[in-house]
Amino acid sequence: MNAKEKRSLAEQCIPYAVKGDFQTASRIRQQAYAQEPPGSIGLDWKDFAAVWNQDARFLDAMNQEDFSDLHNSPEFIASLRAALYVDMLFDFRDM
Repeated sequence: MNAKEKRSLAEQCIPYAVKGDFQTASRIRQQAYAQEPPGSIGLDWKDFAAVWNQDARFLDAMNQEDFSDLHNSPEFIASLRAALYVDMLFDFRDM
């Protein structure tokens, strides 16, 4: 999968992640990677339960952060969490 295709998938995931529907965002990536695996070792991209188990660990760690140093709206914090989550999903370095 090339960078343009990954970016397109990420753009599909962002609206779900902003709404807090991280599981759907993970499923979008999982379904695409099941057809064209990225070469990961030890993860069966056709098994959503295994993929979600891995992604949920990051989500749990991210949810431990309360962003208390931010003086912003709940919408901003939701968008920040969505961006962090999608960044993790696709391993982007430029978001």
